[in-house]
Amino acid sequence: MIPYPVKICNITLRIEHLRGILIILGILYITIAPQAQSLNTEWVGIIPSPDASQIVLRINLSEGWAFVHQPTHIYRVDITDNQFQIINGETTTQLSINVSNSGVDVISNGVTFTLGPVIPLNAVTLTAYTGTYQATDGIAYLVYNVNGVLRYATTTHIVRLFPLSQTDFLSSRGELLTFTPDGFMLTHTDESIQVPRQDFYETENLTIQNDDVTLSGILYRPLDTEKPPLMVITHGSSPNLGAGYQIEAFWFASRGIAAFIYDKRGNGLSDGDSQASLYDLGSDAAAAAQTFHDSGEFGMISVWGLSQGASVSAVAASQAPSAVDAVIAVSGAGVPFIQQELYRVDRLAADLGYDHRLREMSLIFWRVAYDLQTATAKGQFPDIGFRDTLGFEINLAALWAEVRQPSLIIYGGRDSYVPVMDSAARVMTVLEQSAHPDYQLHLYPEANHGMLISPSGSSLVFSDTVAEGYVDQMVEWVIAHNTNEGLGEIQPNFEAAESGDFAVGGRYAIPTMIQGATFQISLLICLIVVFTIGLFGVRSVWLMGVCSAFALMSMGGVLYLISSTIYPQNALTDPIARFVYAVSPLMAWLMCIAFVALLIKSPSVYRQRRRGLSLHLSVTLLAGVGYLWWAWYWGLWSLT
Repeated sequence: MIPYPVKICNITLRIEHLRGILIILGILYITIAPQAQSLNTEWVGIIPSPDASQIVLRINLSEGWAFVHQPTHIYRVDITDNQFQIINGETTTQLSINVSNSGVDVISNGVTFTLGPVIPLNAVTLTAYTGTYQATDGIAYLVYNVNGVLRYATTTHIVRLFPLSQTDFLSSRGELLTFTPDGFMLTHTDESIQVPRQDFYETENLTIQNDDVTLSGILYRPLDTEKPPLMVITHGSSPNLGAGYQIEAFWFASRGIAAFIYDKRGNGLSDGDSQASLYDLGSDAAAAAQTFHDSGEFGMISVWGLSQGASVSAVAASQAPSAVDAVIAVSGAGVPFIQQELYRVDRLAADLGYDHRLREMSLIFWRVAYDLQTATAKGQFPDIGFRDTLGFEINLAALWAEVRQPSLIIYGGRDSYVPVMDSAARVMTVLEQSAHPDYQLHLYPEANHGMLISPSGSSLVFSDTVAEGYVDQMVEWVIAHNTNEGLGEIQPNFEAAESGDFAVGGRYAIPTMIQGATFQISLLICLIVVFTIGLFGVRSVWLMGVCSAFALMSMGGVLYLISSTIYPQNALTDPIARFVYAVSPLMAWLMCIAFVALLIKSPSVYRQRRRGLSLHLSVTLLAGVGYLWWAWYWGLWSLT
């Protein structure tokens, strides 16, 4: 029994006091709880665009961002003080957010639009909706779940779905999908169509043996098709699970081409070492092709790969020439991986809005980072899990010299990951020199690395629209070659030329000794050690300590600045990084002035004939010369 009245800390509380406290707490809960829910929930809804089209808006107030899904592009914006901007062509619209007990409202041009919460659904519910469907107009749909996010794919779009209830979903294209046990109703701009379930293929879990490595995968076998052609789908650098390529499997299998997807070795249900070389990965795809070839159940067997997978496919074709009948390579690099990665991070820095000096500093850092992986693989540095196992310096274009099978090579003109023209030019040169009998190079000018339409070429802006004709071209090319109708074609549909950026001395050239990890890291360690010791010389020669302090501050600033440029961090939005970026040239110039003053002071120090002090000064002066070069190389003298 609780004694009455209650006495706490010499304060006597009667029942009416307790009742009042409970009422106040209840009012606070009713007031604050909806606000807290609003902050911790994603909200989604439709607002009109200035061009009369629809914009699907998804916001998260706790993380401070909004995703804007427009008909032609999708991008993220930051929310500041409950305000953000959306851009449509040359028009910029300012929007504000109002959080109330009833939810979240977005105010645009004085008009209020209410957003609905994104309802979390369990895996069982989401799985019940996955599968294949076909609309009355003949369009085939794949509804699939990846990490709790439901999407649908057709040959023209890959669209995200936001659950509004247990059965209703808003798509990123502004459509409303209402699921039933037999299919879903798709409503868009007051027009509704019924999309019933439709099976196009059956799936079978399979394992492939490649020496001591067992690969786990899924075979998609088209229904009512005798001895169909088959596509072995390889991996890019990611995703590593076969489920990441179920869209491609759907594209092929729903059109009569069997497909096999599998977990990359060392991932998912596949065993083996995940730190595999390009040739190991190629041998896995070759083993799969050989297994299906030996079964005699399929027609032409092709290997397909995107990005890194394009090179894996070329390796597989050269390793198993009797089993692999054709190759489709999409967005594959024709320059060594290390150069492709330098190009990618430099393009990303430009997309983030970094100016010339910050881009140069970022590129210098990545030269060191990627060369460090290569040097570690060569045993020059201890292996702490940061080594190149893939083969960063392999001439990827040269891989095509051993490929004799019909090859369809596809690029996107707005690829921000792969240097398209340099890659295509190098691959085409190899194919011509090897007298390859049957190849096509095709460019989709507006497509990005993943063959989705890119409105600007920026890696930060994308769309859900597949490049027009991309899927049809691959399917028709396979079917034609499976029936021997498309053999002997050599049809590049564009002209490609090398830029010189990837040649020796070019912007993305393989790092030289001075640009590489061994020299840069060794120099930096030496400078830090010498200048740290130099700080203790301030009592004997105060200029030595001042010079060392400025050097250490500028080097520490560069290291912090570089760490803040590693995506998804952004040096432009980090106030400390912006400050460091502004003052780093000042620190370098102050160190330079102090160094010159120390140099002038040095004869008088040497005349003191104090051996320890003279040696200390000499080492500091030598380090100062090294620092001056280091600061020039990292661009610290530049003010722009």
